[in-house]
Amino acid sequence: MAPHRPNITLFELHAEVCKIFSHPKRLRIIETLRDKELTVSEVVVRLKLPKANVSQHLAVLRQKKVVVTRREGLNGM
Repeated sequence: MAPHRPNITLFELHAEVCKIFSHPKRLRIIETLRDKELTVSEVVVRLKLPKANVSQHLAVLRQKKVVVTRREGLNGM
């Protein structure tokens, strides 16, 4: 009987998911947004992180569809 060969695509997908959630700041952002919709500025204030840093992490989370955004006036939520 031939040895079982694991599905490489499954491992690649798992690695990608782990990479998304591997950064502590991303986990803090997700935790902050868990119960309430906030603007980027509100996240910055709550986490005491630079806006550019929060924006970069949110971009990764948006790209991977972990968070979604919507516009309300001039604010991104």
